[in-house]
Amino acid sequence: MAFTIEDVLNELGKRIVTEMKSELRSKKKRASGTLIDNLQAKADGKQLIIKSPGAEKYQSVVDLGRRPGKGVPPDNLRKWISIKGLRPNKARNVKTERDLYFVIQRKIKNEGIQGIGYSTASLQKFGPIIGQAVGLKYQEELARIMKQLKQFI
Repeated sequence: MAFTIEDVLNELGKRIVTEMKSELRSKKKRASGTLIDNLQAKADGKQLIIKSPGAEKYQSVVDLGRRPGKGVPPDNLRKWISIKGLRPNKARNVKTERDLYFVIQRKIKNEGIQGIGYSTASLQKFGPIIGQAVGLKYQEELARIMKQLKQFI
């Protein structure tokens, strides 16, 4: 039985996605569930595309984080606060929903958001398998991508 590069990539993609989902769950990174529930891999010719439809705008923020300086879009932050069930804490001088929003937004602007590196961790685990199954060129490309990801962190 002959396997094509696309077959190999599809199988690797399934395993990598499973590992990424496991990594996200272990780090307790689930608000609406869109990222974890929709995460998928698809081989397109000689490349493997891993994405989460519906979570494209924040998928990289969860993975790589966000630098200080800019806040989160107001509607997205309000939705996240609601999903997480966060409430004002009068003991901490956060008396209203507006105060809660302001405090969280200020912290994001000042400190940024720490990423969890779920894709890097998952890809590192599969590096040797990718090297054996797909070949040296893909392993070199993986190393190049990893170096680029480290520059963003």
